[in-house]
Amino acid sequence: MEFVSVRDLRIYTGKVWEKLEKEKDLIVTSNGRPVALMTGISSSNLEEILAAVRRTRAGWIIRKMRKTAQKRGSGRMTLKEIDNEIKKARMERRS
Repeated sequence: MEFVSVRDLRIYTGKVWEKLEKEKDLIVTSNGRPVALMTGISSSNLEEILAAVRRTRAGWIIRKMRKTAQKRGSGRMTLKEIDNEIKKARMERRS
């Protein structure tokens, strides 16, 4: 995977586009840290790529939620306990 800095993207935009066409994916960095993923798309695959990114992001969020639940011990809650937690949260939001 190739990396390109925000600065290079701003100054050498044309070269970055050429690199993107060649590499298909680029990681954009700021102060040496990754901040974005650039991926080549076209009008013919735009919707497919967006759907894939959204599915991947949703899966990542679900895995993160599951890990958090396991750390808290929520994974061992009964359905009744889960329902009570939901009711409690809804009541707090209404207040």
